Amino acid sequence: MVLYNLTAIVEEEFHDEWMTWMKEIFIPSVINTGLFKDHHVLRVLDSPNPGVTYCFQFIAAGHHEYQKFRDRHEPALLNDYYNKFENKAVSFSTLMEYCDK
Repeated sequence: MVLYNLTAIVEEEFHDEWMTWMKEIFIPSVINTGLFKDHHVLRVLDSPNPGVTYCFQFIAAGHHEYQKFRDRHEPALLNDYYNKFENKAVSFSTLMEYCDK
């Protein structure tokens, strides 16, 4: 399994609008691709950055599903995100792989 993690830092004055958009548009759009099995939203409590920091985690069965998402869906979703929240929020993504204990 792999975890697609999107970390986002949003200015406090735009937080409510941004979070509503993430919950109503972004997360459903990612889940509706059918390529992820589960997701989590986490707030970073000890971020050294100004603003509010969140991690949006989406769990895929494997690299193949993530690559399909990256090739077919991610560019349009991130384009919408950056167009709507340019200069209000910054984000970066990471791909992680689950390892046995």
